[in-house]
Amino acid sequence: MKLEYPEQNLTIINFTQFVSHYENFIVNDLYEYNLLSANYTLGSKDVKKIFYHHLIKIIIDEHINNQNGKLVLFFNTKCSLYGVLKDYFGHEETIAFLVKFSKKLENMLPIRFVITNKTLNEQMLKNACISKIKQVSKKQYNFQKIKLFAKRYELTFLTDNYLDSLKTKQVLI
Repeated sequence: MKLEYPEQNLTIINFTQFVSHYENFIVNDLYEYNLLSANYTLGSKDVKKIFYHHLIKIIIDEHINNQNGKLVLFFNTKCSLYGVLKDYFGHEETIAFLVKFSKKLENMLPIRFVITNKTLNEQMLKNACISKIKQVSKKQYNFQKIKLFAKRYELTFLTDNYLDSLKTKQVLI
């Protein structure tokens, strides 16, 4: 689900559907590196590394390529996951991981998430997203946290040039 509100310079993406759309890349890499066995959980560093790589890359790319204003990812924790990740790691564990990831990413980058466990109608969702944009717009980001995070998890795609592209996009919108 992608909702666009040109009058508010706003695009809302359903994070659950977004993850489900790209999860095959994650599962394929986990399979390739034999990380889908019972010995590995979402807490394993190698598993996290693959999740972080794919999720951060697709989220930043979506932000950079979004032509319709400020992007907010909406995450309703009560919604069911659509794909196979829940089959490998469990529904509750996967949701908990994604919530923690979302909060962590929002703290390191100018990425906006609205996380709720309630059903919101379209107007309530739009208002929550506008409120989130106002909160995040006041923050200053120097990308030090993400650079340290990238070094820890070997996320080599997070170069200065790549992060500058995100920063430039944020200034332009």
